[in-house]
Amino acid sequence: MRLVKLVPYQSSFLDAFIRWRSEPLSVRHNPLQPMTKLDITRMLESAGSDLSDLRKHETYRWFVVLEAAIVGSVSLKNISHSMGYAEIGYGIAQQHQRRGIATAAVKQLVAKVFTETRLRKLIALVHDQNRASSRPGEAGIRAGRLAARALHHQRQRGE
Repeated sequence: MRLVKLVPYQSSFLDAFIRWRSEPLSVRHNPLQPMTKLDITRMLESAGSDLSDLRKHETYRWFVVLEAAIVGSVSLKNISHSMGYAEIGYGIAQQHQRRGIATAAVKQLVAKVFTETRLRKLIALVHDQNRASSRPGEAGIRAGRLAARALHHQRQRGE
């Protein structure tokens, strides 16, 4: 797998993000609310990327870069500070799917969250008929986190 990097949002990513979110494979198992370009801009600009203060933003998002091209995004959302868990989300542009990019990005996200925060568990909610989207979460689990069919990552004792 070629090198995948996670980078914070830049305004130049907006049009690509809007395209991905409306691609047939993206909407097939992810019923998304209709949003205007302005709504999407506000959503992306309100997301954080610095995990040093998890209470600063409701959502954290990074864009996935492969060979200098933006090909998708990963996010951390629905953070429960009292219970120490959050949900992760991920999406890759249709033309870049099935190449291990989401798997590599999720592994990086899981490592980043458990290294930089006190969260103990991450959950990925995946439609039961979307087997391809289960693979990135499962790979993150195999990377050293406690697993369950619900696709969650959990900090190991002592970490």
